[in-house]
This record gives sequence, C-alpha cells and structure tokens, in this order.
Amino acid sequence: MEKRSRWAWIWPLIVGAVLRLVGLGAQDLWYDEAFTAWLARLPWADLLQATAGDVHPPLWYGVAKLAVCFLGNNAWALRLPAALCSIGALAMVPGLAAALGLDRRAGRAATWIMALSPFQIWYAQEGRMYALLLLAVQAGALGTLKKRPWLSALAGAVALYTHNIGALYVLILAALQLPDLVRAGRQNRAGRQNRADLLAYGFVLVLYAPWAVIAAGQAGAVAGSFWVQRPTVGAIPLTLHDLFWGTVPPARLGVFVVFLSGLAAIGGVWAGVQGRRWRLLWLAFAPLLLTWAISQFKPVLIARLMIGCTPFLCLLLGHAWVSHRRARWLAGAAVPLLAVVLVGYWANPEAQKGDVDRFVAPVQAQYQPGDAVLHTCIPSYVLLSHYAPDLDHYLWRQANDLSQSLTDRTKRAMHMQETTIEELLIDHDRVWVYYSDSPVTSAAEIAENERIRAAYGAGWDRSWSVTLEETDLIESGVYLVEGKR
Repeated sequence: MEKRSRWAWIWPLIVGAVLRLVGLGAQDLWYDEAFTAWLARLPWADLLQATAGDVHPPLWYGVAKLAVCFLGNNAWALRLPAALCSIGALAMVPGLAAALGLDRRAGRAATWIMALSPFQIWYAQEGRMYALLLLAVQAGALGTLKKRPWLSALAGAVALYTHNIGALYVLILAALQLPDLVRAGRQNRAGRQNRADLLAYGFVLVLYAPWAVIAAGQAGAVAGSFWVQRPTVGAIPLTLHDLFWGTVPPARLGVFVVFLSGLAAIGGVWAGVQGRRWRLLWLAFAPLLLTWAISQFKPVLIARLMIGCTPFLCLLLGHAWVSHRRARWLAGAAVPLLAVVLVGYWANPEAQKGDVDRFVAPVQAQYQPGDAVLHTCIPSYVLLSHYAPDLDHYLWRQANDLSQSLTDRTKRAMHMQETTIEELLIDHDRVWVYYSDSPVTSAAEIAENERIRAAYGAGWDRSWSVTLEETDLIESGVYLVEGKR
C-alpha cells in the first residue's frame, strides 16, 4: 500500500516533467526571451549595468548567462532553467499540502492540476524569471509554515532578486507570522521560534539592501511609462482564469472555459471558508487582490506576475475536490476540456510564442551588401539582431530617457547602435525600415514612421513594402527606403 501511495505522488511529477521538457526549444524566442539572450551574452559588468537600467533584478539574467555559457546560445539552453524550476515547484506541492494540514488526496489532486495546467507549461517553457519566482514563493511559504527561518530567508532573498514583485510576496509570507506573534504577545511570551522568524525576514532585508537603492531608481525611471492599464474589477476573475489556462484555449471554447474557471474559483473559496483554511485562502488570493489594489494607483497587474498564487489555488481546488461532493462535478467537466486544450497547445506550437522567420525572410531575400536595417521599434531590433546577426542593424534614436521601453543606460550597456534615417542614408543606398503600430507603441514612433514615409516615400525611383502582421490592434511591417547617390 505504501508503494502504491508513493507512485501516486510520482506519476503527476513524471507527467508534468515530460510536458515541460518535450519541445522545449522548438518554438522561436519572443521579444522578452531574445532580450534575455542578449543580456546573457554580455560580460558580467555590462550585464549588471544593463539590468540596473531595466525594470528587473539581476538574478535571472545571471542564471541565463550560466546556462548559455555551459549549454550553448540556443532556445533550449535559455529555457532549461525555467523548466527545471517549474518541475521543482511541482515536486513541492505535496509538502505544501502537508504543511497546510490538507488531506493527502487534496495534495495529489493539486499536483495533477498544476502538472497539466497550460499556464504552468507555458512559463516552464519560457526563458524568463517567472518559474524561478514561483519556486522561490513556494519555498518561502514552506519555510514559513514549517517554521524554518533559514529557508524563509533564502527564498525571500531569491524572490526579491528575481522580480521586483517578489517584495509583495515576501510581505504576504511575513504576514503569516502575525497570528503567532499576536498570540505570543497576549500570553506575554516571545518564544525563540518567533524571534527566529522575525530575524529571518530581517535577514532578507539585509541581503536585499545592495540592490534596494537600484530598485528604487528603477521604479522612478519607469514611473508613468509602464504599458499596463489600470485594471477594472473584471480583471480579477479574468486573471484567475489565465492562471490556469493562460491564453491557450481555442476561441470557440473561450466563454465556456471562463465560465468553468469562475465556478471552480467559487467552489474553491466556498470549500476554503467552510473548512476554515484561512492561511490557504490568504496565500491563494492576497497577492492578486493586493496587486489589483496597488494597480489603481500604479498599474502593474499582469497574470504572469501572479504565478506565485497558482500552487495555492491548485491546493484550494484539490481540497474542494476531496472534501465536498458538490465540487467534484467540476472535474468531470474540466478533464475533457483540459485534454482538448493540451492537444491544441501541442498541435499548433507556432501560434504560441511567434514565428520570427516571417519577419526575417522578406528582407533576407532581397538584402544586398551595403544595405542597412533601421528599427523604429525595439522588439524587432532585439529579435532580428538575434536571428539575423549577419544584417547591419540599427535602432532609431529617440530622445527621451525611457526610449522604446528601455532606458539609455540599458541601451548603452547592451552596445545598441542608435541612429536616424538621415545618418544612415549618408553611407547606405538602401535602408530597410521595420515599424510597429500597437496599443503600446509610443506616439513618437508612429510620428517618426509617418515622417519617413512623407519625406522619402514618393521621392525614390523604386519603393517596396510588406505588412508582416495585421490585426484589429496591431500592424507591423517593413519598407524599403532607397537613396540617390
């Protein structure tokens, strides 16, 4: 019986590991990953300078640099650390269930949910810091719940150096200590364990102090420039939906999936309240609700930043599944739907992170020696510099500190070549211009493209252009400017 129970824990871990590792390097890098790959190629001093001017701490970029150095400069190597972090986070779910006093069956159910979640698989296969943030939050919760101050301190420091949102998670984990501290105060005793718990979070602040000043500068640099919009109340259920399904479900199933996600969330909350699982409810919902509240003043609510909630949401659903019969029918509806979603995820991988070749091929087919490529948008500059390094790439010089979402400090550390169309035409007969028009495109970029087209579009003997992507919200493409010499 014990052997069978052991395998009951191992199977979801095996299945989850396979889903995270299969096809790990198959998809092209998207902009954020290509940006990480660029930083990973920099010397350590430049990497730290570039990170100091960015909006994220340096830990993940250091991890990516080590991965690229030892495993090669490719998508598989860049994403492997995230996959391993995600697998490690999956393996910790049973321990969290035990620390929260949940039934073993609830822990197993939660492990299966997390193993099969499209959202988890997505970020396990993305060369960014979110899987490491997830692992750090889980380790911090385990250390807090099991009264292991050294683990709380280490995990808290990792979370803070992984993403600035880690400060919110550390605050939420520290708040778990308050009931014990209040209880000890009422009994006029300050136990050794309570002092150790407080010292652990004090030690976290000491470890973070070297970067805290830089983080404050980062926050000031991006003030008023972040692309996220102020969320409405409806953003809360939609974020909960994304934390399980991501953006993977087929469009035809969209309404049904959102409805099912809402019912599951209600069932989980109801089961948590009925069972007085206050710590579990706090860990599952406090990060999302606090981030939503903060976003009314400074919008920062993005589903991927709430990845630290997901293991506790899975545990809440697992608890509802094993403890309340009325909640079990949700699993009956979710299982076939999840199968359809996962098949769609693997059957159409190019629809996930993008197909860079369609952006590169039109120019490579007609590129001539002596041509130059000018990018008025930062994503195409970073992506094509990675996938087509043989082309002569330049970034349009925009005169403000947070030009095109990167500060001047970061661009200098990355050794980006900045110029204008006029400067390029002095030494080049032909210049290929990449542009993008989307809700996050700055007015200055749009104006620059209009200016180039108005000044040069009708004056040359020959013109050529192609629209690479066009939807209701996004238009991107490339056009050719030919000079007369």
